[in-house]
Amino acid sequence: LRTSPLSPPKTFDFIESLFGVFPVNPKTGMRYNIFQFKDFSLFNQFYKECRLLQRNRTRFPLSSHNRSLWRERGGFGEKQENPFLSPKTSTHYKDFTMKPGKLYGVGIGPGDPRYLTLRAADVLRSVDVIFTVISQNASSSVSRSVVESLEPRGEIHLQIFSMSRDKAVRAAQVQANADAIITELKAGRDCAFATLGDAMTYSTFGYVLEIIRESIPGVELEIVPGITSFATLTAKAGTVLVENGEQLRVIPSFKSEMAETLDFPKGSTTILLKTYRSRKALVERLRREENVEILYGEHLAMEGQTLLTDLDAVADRPEEYLSLIMVKKQ
Repeated sequence: LRTSPLSPPKTFDFIESLFGVFPVNPKTGMRYNIFQFKDFSLFNQFYKECRLLQRNRTRFPLSSHNRSLWRERGGFGEKQENPFLSPKTSTHYKDFTMKPGKLYGVGIGPGDPRYLTLRAADVLRSVDVIFTVISQNASSSVSRSVVESLEPRGEIHLQIFSMSRDKAVRAAQVQANADAIITELKAGRDCAFATLGDAMTYSTFGYVLEIIRESIPGVELEIVPGITSFATLTAKAGTVLVENGEQLRVIPSFKSEMAETLDFPKGSTTILLKTYRSRKALVERLRREENVEILYGEHLAMEGQTLLTDLDAVADRPEEYLSLIMVKKQ
């Protein structure tokens, strides 16, 4: 307010007539230059309205009559035939046509807060709302525990992404989750979607991002990359992922019927994700493959981490969603 092109007294009078938010010192009768809002989104709205006043100051006469018109229009939401207000502006803070908030896609790595990037930590601590994922049948969320370790100031909302084989059911769930994020963005709140691994690598964030972009064209977006599961696997095992001219291949969802057709080219590293339900078929396929090195990992960088290189030991492991297998062909 001190840099307002309006004189400070008139600025205070005018803003106070709209919001009624300037507290008064009971001892001196003077209004404070610094005051508190109980809700950050309200401050956000207040700040943006102040900026609007500065940009359009020549359109806003400061007479008591015009202040009364402004207050009346804001209170009752009635449009004037020749309003002195900008047609794109509502004066009641609940009815603002606001600039949408900024959207962040944040990769939070393998599940250990120590593997968060500095940028990821900064974003998650500062945004208004954080969306993260919980499995449909789970009692806790790994990604939520990572976010909570940062003690963020924003709200944390858990979202379920259906694992149903019915495509329509999955699509409806994605739409509902995207709609929840869109609602917050349109209210002017900055939102982060926190996802394990990297936000743009086989992530649920990609599904909602497409819908959000259709609903809010030009939405301000920042992607914060995260450490992938296969980078964590080789780091924990002290094994090179790929080098020189070797090829890196990623199979996102191995199914039993793929066992006979899946090949492992010479000089390649193949990462197989989500093999927990079809691991038996994969193990039997690998037993017949020559000159391969196997590395299995589960719960990487978390309590219960397991690393195995023996196929028999891998076959004996129970089904575990947070697991993957690397196959290197010499």
